[in-house]
Amino acid sequence: MPKFYINRFNCLQLFNGLIFYAPVALLVRTQAGMTVSEFLLLEAILSVVIFAGEVPAGMVTDRIGYKNSIVLSQLLLFSARACLLMAFLWRSLPLFILEAALEGLSNVFYSGTYDAYLYGVYGEEEYLRRSTVANNFGTTGFIVSTLLYYVFYAVFGMVGLLVSTVVSGFLALLCSFGLEKEKSKPEKQEKSSPEVLRSLLKSRELWILMIVSACLTMAMLFVNFFDVDKLMAVDLDEKLMTPIILGYSAIELLNAKIVKRVNSKNQQVYFVISSLVLSVGLILFGISSGAAPAVLLMLILPLMIDVPSVILSKYENDLIDKMGAEGNRATVLSVFSMGGSLPQIAILLVSSALSGAGTAVCFIALGIAIALILPIFYLDKMRKK
Repeated sequence: MPKFYINRFNCLQLFNGLIFYAPVALLVRTQAGMTVSEFLLLEAILSVVIFAGEVPAGMVTDRIGYKNSIVLSQLLLFSARACLLMAFLWRSLPLFILEAALEGLSNVFYSGTYDAYLYGVYGEEEYLRRSTVANNFGTTGFIVSTLLYYVFYAVFGMVGLLVSTVVSGFLALLCSFGLEKEKSKPEKQEKSSPEVLRSLLKSRELWILMIVSACLTMAMLFVNFFDVDKLMAVDLDEKLMTPIILGYSAIELLNAKIVKRVNSKNQQVYFVISSLVLSVGLILFGISSGAAPAVLLMLILPLMIDVPSVILSKYENDLIDKMGAEGNRATVLSVFSMGGSLPQIAILLVSSALSGAGTAVCFIALGIAIALILPIFYLDKMRKK
């Protein structure tokens, strides 16, 4: 296999995707004596750490470099997984809280840095292709760990799942040490991070991109939250979720084949078309009442979300280049991540408000919202030409 595929960054993504306990993440906590209320508290801690740490971590990354930030992120992630193992063995709530905080810190040092690193090492033209291939390695790891989960759980129990995940985290950490260094940045930056952020906040394009990013984030959250409800609504067994997850994960691997056709000349067409397809897909999923169309849409909706999402990340990097903020790339990308993560904090409130009318309304409303934002996005791009 060519070096394009087998390199340390892709292997890092593969090992990060090997989360053997993922199907029983809640059970890990409850078997150790935690209540569901305490589990939700941990999720809240994780969300708050991620939201509050995004921009500060981006500023640190711009100072220490993308590779060093990834190494730091992997060290924190390995520590979090080791802490989770100890928390389970010792039935310790404080260790579970520490694990959530460490995982959140790992996330903020990786979020934004991932895109910034690939863009900094491979440049504008190679970015999309490299990004989708790396994503596919992570998806492959998830598929492998989901398939092996049943075997490991039956033979080694919960401890075996956690130990295996710790080992995969250690291998990912080793890969991070050998990553290629990004290209050197100019020693003197024209603008400081606060100046760049002030300029960005005045940019109409920033807010449009953040709204689109929020819609795509909410689309994936709705798919993750409500697929089981849809299965039950069409009279199918919720146990089918496991093969459906494996199915849509395999279909997501097609993302690289689609995105490799995208370049700077046609990316606007691909983005608008893929977003329109997603909009229609969400609306159809909301109104579908048959088992066959519901399952079909469950299998292809994640790919529908992936394609515009990766092109959107290219637009974000293009905006950074246009504003001359290359030296603050990680900071700016962290701002975009914050914009995308806001729905994760608000999602329970939104779901609660809409669920009274049925979860179908969530998908229909989001599909309509994406369709409405597309003309604004398109006209804004045309205005800048």
